Amino acid sequence: MRDGILHVNFNAQYLDVTAARYVVSERERQFGGIPVCILVEQMGVTKFSKEARDYLGTEEGQRGVIAMAVIVDSPFKASIVNFFIKVSRLKYQLRLFMRRAEALKWLQKQLQLQED
Repeated sequence: MRDGILHVNFNAQYLDVTAARYVVSERERQFGGIPVCILVEQMGVTKFSKEARDYLGTEEGQRGVIAMAVIVDSPFKASIVNFFIKVSRLKYQLRLFMRRAEALKWLQKQLQLQED
């Protein structure tokens, strides 16, 4: 984590509920419930199980997340993330970016809004 932003790489192509629960538990273990912004720098995931999507949409799955920025490098990856946004009941903002600098700037603004 740098400057209050957790940098993440998802290299797996498939995210099932077991993996989703693991990611959430590791985030909570490492940060002890401290709210964080998340920057997904590499998005290898091309498919989410329904159970994983449902879990990530729960209060438990979203706990401690202020906002998330996902850097996408193709229309295909953008469509996958947009589908996830539409079917999930996210309580935090999730935005797509093509450029890392823009994503970081937006996340830093979200952190500042949280602190105010």
